[in-house]
Amino acid sequence: MDKVNVKILGIAAAHRKGMNTAWLVQYALKAAEKVGRKLAEVAVIETELLDLAGKTIKPCRNCEMRHMPNKGMPYTGEPKYLGCPIKDDFMAEVLAPKMKEADAFVFGSPVYGLSYTSQFRLFTERVSPQMWQGAHRYKPAVAVTVGEMALAGQETCLSDINRMICGSEMICASWYLGVPGVSGPPFGPHPADRDYGTKIGVKKHRYSQWLAVMNGRRVAELAVMIKIAQKQLGDLYDREFIKVCHPPHGEEPWSWRRLDKADEEYMENLPRAFTISKTAEAVAAELDQDGE
Repeated sequence: MDKVNVKILGIAAAHRKGMNTAWLVQYALKAAEKVGRKLAEVAVIETELLDLAGKTIKPCRNCEMRHMPNKGMPYTGEPKYLGCPIKDDFMAEVLAPKMKEADAFVFGSPVYGLSYTSQFRLFTERVSPQMWQGAHRYKPAVAVTVGEMALAGQETCLSDINRMICGSEMICASWYLGVPGVSGPPFGPHPADRDYGTKIGVKKHRYSQWLAVMNGRRVAELAVMIKIAQKQLGDLYDREFIKVCHPPHGEEPWSWRRLDKADEEYMENLPRAFTISKTAEAVAAELDQDGE
């Protein structure tokens, strides 16, 4: 079997460049690279880290109709996409093209206000255009976050990142919700310490490193399996597998959002008793028997 090429993109959306979040995302990417060495017979895994600190990402203008195929109207053949009108920021010039090329993702953001950063929010607003073009389908992704202390919002931040993954039509592969790092005491510096702004505290947080390895492995393994499956499916993958979960879909060989007519009729005629283990009459009879 010929080898498949798998690209895993790490995105760190902290406001400080090269600090805890970027370090922990890179840790997960290193775990993915290790998977590549283990699976060298069937795959070549390449990773890349993009640090969004200091990068300009403009907010979404809510022109959704531009992103949808044929402006959201039914179509035949290949639909037209106008795409995002913003062409002059980091998202348009670098991040969006790299996301289209990638096969899997490691998304990272520190905890800000019990959720992700404003930089991560700006990035997530702008993923819609490539989603409508099917650029995210069946791509696994995991979540990474870092808080200043334990129980500082890591769980809610990871949940929010995971919801973005699902809503953007990727496959959420986060294990244990993802990677909850701690950068402050007792592992890292206190905010009053002189080295607070330069010391990477998660280097001493072994638990988050372990979870970074598990999530990095998981996203890499899934990406390899999916890429091999796509190759084996060939034309059937593009012809029959769903490209975008939202309508319109143009001409499909089957109605993508309905069962076949025979199955619809079967479900409509299915008796209620099928859905419960015991009928009300049987339960009442048992109660009467117990009372006797």
